[in-house]
Amino acid sequence: CTNEPPSTYGLNDIYEQSYPTNAECCKAYFSHQSDGFCYSKMGSPPTQAPTDAPTEAGSLTVWYPDYSKSWDMGVCINDAPLPSYATHYNYPTQKECCDNAYSGQSSGRCAAGYLG
Repeated sequence: CTNEPPSTYGLNDIYEQSYPTNAECCKAYFSHQSDGFCYSKMGSPPTQAPTDAPTEAGSLTVWYPDYSKSWDMGVCINDAPLPSYATHYNYPTQKECCDNAYSGQSSGRCAAGYLG
């Protein structure tokens, strides 16, 4: 992600979208990165969210996408330990996680987790 003018490398239009912050760009394009490389290039990279108090389903206070499953079967979990990629992709509620990580999921698998 950069704040430089768009390149003319012939990439399709998806790469020419803009975001108000570098963090939002990293989240949109590089959510699959397990090492957080995109975030590491920021002047002040985000830090890991607190994980000390338990919640109803798991043991963390944040929810994160479970990337061990295919996107269509993906769900948000709050199991410890927090994976390294989830230090950048975590949300205060399961719904917010699903809305961000699995928006448009045709199976509805993630939403089923918080809808009951």
